[in-house]
Amino acid sequence: MARLVIEPTPPDEAVRNTLRDVC
Repeated sequence: MARLVIEPTPPDEAVRNTLRDVC
């Protein structure tokens, strides 16, 4: 999740990253 805060990414990519972290 740190990467999401450091690197600005579109909402879609942010959601995908969160889903991957949860799974």
